[in-house]
Parts: sequence; C-alpha cells; structure tokens
Amino acid sequence: MVNTELLKKTIESKGLKIGFIADSLGISRQAFDLKVNNKIPLKIPEAKKIADILRLTPDEINDIFFGSESD
Repeated sequence: MVNTELLKKTIESKGLKIGFIADSLGISRQAFDLKVNNKIPLKIPEAKKIADILRLTPDEINDIFFGSESD
C-alpha cells in the first residue's frame, strides 16, 4: 500500500504539484488520487516513474511504496 501522507509530503517538499506527477504518468488527477489513496492499484512502472521524478532514495521508496499507511 502507498503511504499516502508521506508521498504527498514528499511531492510538496520537492516543490512539485500532484497534477504535474499525474500528467507525467499520463493519467488524470482523479486517477492519480485513486491510486495514491489505495482505491485502485498503483502499478510498478508508475511507482518507478514517481520515484524517478521525485529522485527518491531507496529508503524513501521503501517507506512510501512498501511501508504501512500508519508509518
């Protein structure tokens, strides 16, 4: 499950907007919100692209995409 709050905080801390990330993935803002809020699955290539855009460290990738929502 995606750690929604941590991902949103990370996007903001990098000075980016959620709409920019959605556009970069080629999906709507609504679809991105559904994926980030664990309503529909986030595909591995999408997670990889988000990690690339945000220049995430391996620890950040683990915390955001493989940690629990309550972390």
